[in-house]
Amino acid sequence: MGFLRSWDRSQSGRMSSLRLLSGLLLAAALLLLWLRLPNPPGGSRDASAPNRPLEPGRLPQRIVSLSPSITEILFAIGAGNRLIAVTPFCEYPPEAQKLPRVGGESGWNIEFLRKLNPDLVLASVIVPADTVQAIRSSGITVLAFQHAGMKGTLEDIRAIGSRVGSAAAEELLRELNRRQQKLQARVASTLRTAARPRALLLYGMDGLFSAGKTSFAGEILEFAGGRNIAAAVSGDWPQLSMEFIIRENPEVLLLAEGYGKGARGNMEQAMRQIRENPSWQLVSAVQSGRVHLVENQLLSIPGPRMIEAAEKVFAVLHPERKLS
Repeated sequence: MGFLRSWDRSQSGRMSSLRLLSGLLLAAALLLLWLRLPNPPGGSRDASAPNRPLEPGRLPQRIVSLSPSITEILFAIGAGNRLIAVTPFCEYPPEAQKLPRVGGESGWNIEFLRKLNPDLVLASVIVPADTVQAIRSSGITVLAFQHAGMKGTLEDIRAIGSRVGSAAAEELLRELNRRQQKLQARVASTLRTAARPRALLLYGMDGLFSAGKTSFAGEILEFAGGRNIAAAVSGDWPQLSMEFIIRENPEVLLLAEGYGKGARGNMEQAMRQIRENPSWQLVSAVQSGRVHLVENQLLSIPGPRMIEAAEKVFAVLHPERKLS
């Protein structure tokens, strides 16, 4: 939960209400930091001052990542072997967990960062702008990326690949674009004969927090052929009421729960809560058994796996249509 808490603090400043999310998700390290930052993911705010260019012709060999999304991108483009440190919230791929840790909920130790002697630090919008500037002022080259939605994230993959000199980035982008276009065509074909199902994404059952219209996950939900009922509520990570859920009556309920085996344990607990709460029995998704688990990393980290997330959401929303 650290990742989601941080991002929201950097994007919206609504600390008091969103602090309730601290106990919701099993992947606490991932979503706690996100909700502590002021603005929602996929926003258009500048994350930092203009990026400082690297020396011409010199490729970075000692890279520090200050974001799970950056870490995933670097490994996906074949530059993971140049990482010398990541944050405590960088859990994927598994190789990232073996690297030294910097930053976290306690803040960013810039002096420790300097001792690592990186030649490049990469940050995303989850890192506050004043922190990025402080790192830059200490003499460390730091580049900050916004991950502005699905399109912006693809652009960031290209930019990061260019900065670190990875030819594999273009190959990755071609594959992601191919899958994105294929899914887009399949969604368009599906919606010619079927309506968008009313869908609800919840980050755990306690608190009933969802993904709004302009959030990263909300964009994926719509792209995959659903009608996000939380899009009607203001805010990027709105807390819904049971009355609202019953009134909107979602046909599909997606639960973003945990990671790996822990996600299954959380799902079982969530289903017990649903069975024991008579209000949930009034909801179409529960009545028809269309309650599904999606690992929350896929719906909280914009990066190379976002098309995979959209494909999985599509399979849940339109099980009659297969992606061949």
